[in-house]
Amino acid sequence: MTVPCGIHQRLSFFDIIDLLHTGWRIKNQLLQPTRRLDIGGLLISPTFFHQHKEELGLSDADLDPSNKQDMRGMEKVFDFQREVKASKINKSQTETRGANPPKRRPYVMVETNIICKALLDSSAENYGLYLFIEFGHRHLEERH
Repeated sequence: MTVPCGIHQRLSFFDIIDLLHTGWRIKNQLLQPTRRLDIGGLLISPTFFHQHKEELGLSDADLDPSNKQDMRGMEKVFDFQREVKASKINKSQTETRGANPPKRRPYVMVETNIICKALLDSSAENYGLYLFIEFGHRHLEERH
């Protein structure tokens, strides 16, 4: 949607997709026990996660659909893990920025491929779930 903002100019309005909130929404749609999802006729069911959560590194909190803004759980379900960044600020940078340096995420998201590999090694009935996880994984990659 565009709105006029001058004689010959237009301003884009509501053209930005919020990748963070749509990622939470994708994860929660997957984990809802009453929701039926399918891709091309392949049923998508989160039961594989509940049955193999220890091997996949998932916790009950990660698989809780009522936990709607769980960033770490979303990353883990879509095959990412957090890796802490080493601080690379030297003394001269600290002096020029003052006492309050800008805040940054203290971690980076690293692909793990644990869940996708487990799904591909499992029975064919989990192929729809694999496709859905790949979709969510690629969606989160866009966030970088």
